[in-house]
Order: sequence, then structure tokens, then C-alpha cells
Amino acid sequence: PKPKPKPKPEPPARDTELEKLVQQQLAQEQQRIRDQMIREQAERERLALAQAARDRALAEWSSRIRAKIRGNIPSQAVQAVKGNPEAIFVVTLLPTGEVLGNPRMVKSSGNKGYDDAVYRAILRSSPLPKPENPADFRRELELRFRPQD
Repeated sequence: PKPKPKPKPEPPARDTELEKLVQQQLAQEQQRIRDQMIREQAERERLALAQAARDRALAEWSSRIRAKIRGNIPSQAVQAVKGNPEAIFVVTLLPTGEVLGNPRMVKSSGNKGYDDAVYRAILRSSPLPKPENPADFRRELELRFRPQD
């Protein structure tokens, strides 16, 4: 007699319910990760917009301050300068706009007369304009002056 062929082992039965559950959980986890990434991106964009708004407010405030100080620089001091060199001063302010102490020159324009005129104009201009929003106040400001601006 011929031996009976051995039956081929059947593949193990797949637990389709378990697979579906695993697939659901995987899909939920992937969705949670996507949602988290979207929230983080939105937060980064919100922070960038807020920073841009603060930068604009600071630039506007600094511009108002420079305009007031420029009005107190004698025209003779401006006309005596050749070219358009830059003088940079750091000014410490009180919340009321008053200049605290002496302005500190960080960079000279190369023309002592112009530098001195700007220094005196800063002191003469106190109190300086305050920012529109008190939250934008900075105790120290770096102010740049050019004779042709």
C-alpha cells in the first residue's frame, strides 16, 4: 500500500479582530502625532508673529526717540561732518522716559564735534517719548545717529 501523503500544515489562523484593533490603534497614534505637529507649527507661527509685532513696536518707538533727539542736534554740528558716519549710543531709561545717568557712546562717528552734539542732544531731549504699549518698554536702548538721516 502506498503511504498516505502527509497533510500540509495549515497556516495559523489569523486573528482578524486583533489585527483590526492594532491597525486602529496605529492609525490613532499616527493621527495624534500629526495633530501634535500641527499644534507645534501653529505655536511657532504665533510666536514668530508676536516677535515681529514687538520688533515693529520697538523700531517705531526708537524712531520717535531719534526724531526728538535729532531736533536738538545743532545744524552746525551736522553740516561740519563729511559723509554720513554713524554714532551709536546706549541710553538707559526710566519708565517715565527720563534718561538715567549719562548716555554711553558705543561707536564714534569719527567726528568729535558731532558725537558731542548728539550726546548733549540726548540729555536735552529727556524725557524721551514712551512706547505706545508699556509692555514694549526697554530699560536700555541702542540708538544710531547719522548726520544725513
